Amino acid sequence: SSEPRRDAARRAHAALTSLRSSAGLEELTVLVSRRETLRPDDPETGELDERFHELIGTASGNRLAAALLRGLYRVTEPVGQLSQDADRRSGSAQRQAAIERAVEAGDADEAAAAMSDHLSYLGGATT
Repeated sequence: SSEPRRDAARRAHAALTSLRSSAGLEELTVLVSRRETLRPDDPETGELDERFHELIGTASGNRLAAALLRGLYRVTEPVGQLSQDADRRSGSAQRQAAIERAVEAGDADEAAAAMSDHLSYLGGATT
């Protein structure tokens, strides 16, 4: 259902923009920039993707959500890598870049919209 995705995006709304005033934004920018230089099938993309989601989870300020995100990523990432072609991985990277740009701009509404788009896109990766 799309309702949990919308709820997650709303909860992430303030957390994403809080990154803007912390060292988290710098790391987020480095992660996104590095991922954009890699081929979609480069093994390092998985490590960068995992750290991206860990940063977002930590920024939420909700330890349970952060732990669930880490655990969910570790369980689903191998399946996702198998079910995703290079175009889908590239699309995921583009959506993460949109999140980073919105956070950097301090645009909470755009950050939430970009997060919702990313989650919806990822939902299609495992179906």
